[in-house]
Amino acid sequence: AAGMECYVRAADLGDASAQFMMGHCLQNGIGVPKDAAAGVEWYRRAADQGNARAQFNLGYCHQNGIGVPIDEAIGMECFRRSAAQGSSDAQNHLGYCFKNGIGVPKDEAVGVDYFRRAAEQGDALAQSNLGDCLR
Repeated sequence: AAGMECYVRAADLGDASAQFMMGHCLQNGIGVPKDAAAGVEWYRRAADQGNARAQFNLGYCHQNGIGVPIDEAIGMECFRRSAAQGSSDAQNHLGYCFKNGIGVPKDEAVGVDYFRRAAEQGDALAQSNLGDCLR
């Protein structure tokens, strides 16, 4: 409970990392009752400040209808913002989306490029995905 109080205080003061953690805790019911919609709002606040992890999670929520209606366009924009900051999770996810035509027209070359970016950062899942593409 004391940890959550610290997150709440810091998040209310505008700390993007604390806002991300509030979103994560609310989305997953960690230390607080589960409330995905409230989690999305905290992710949005952190994402608007440039927090790449929040941008990724916000994109995932929009793509999968967690706490918000499904909106693949918003989801993809969030993933792109996160990937542009170097998030290997977002880069790998974009690779998967482009490879399979999820939320974007299918484009394996673009998918491979995103997998490669994430793989070069040591992302094991992206390395596996890239390997699958290059067989």
